[in-house]
Amino acid sequence: MERARELFLHTNLKAYEIGERVGFVNTSHFSRAFKKVCGLSPREYRKQWDGGAAEEDRLEDA
Repeated sequence: MERARELFLHTNLKAYEIGERVGFVNTSHFSRAFKKVCGLSPREYRKQWDGGAAEEDRLEDA
């Protein structure tokens, strides 16, 4: 799951593409496993970090 986390943070790949890259054939299974390990769904995880980056960018521009 560590590789999946890195891909969510550093790429624009879709969740199913990340799941495939880390060895999951079934997207639903990947999403459930990711949430079990990370505590957030793939969408929630990416949103959490994308939102933080966007906030930092706004602060730097001010």
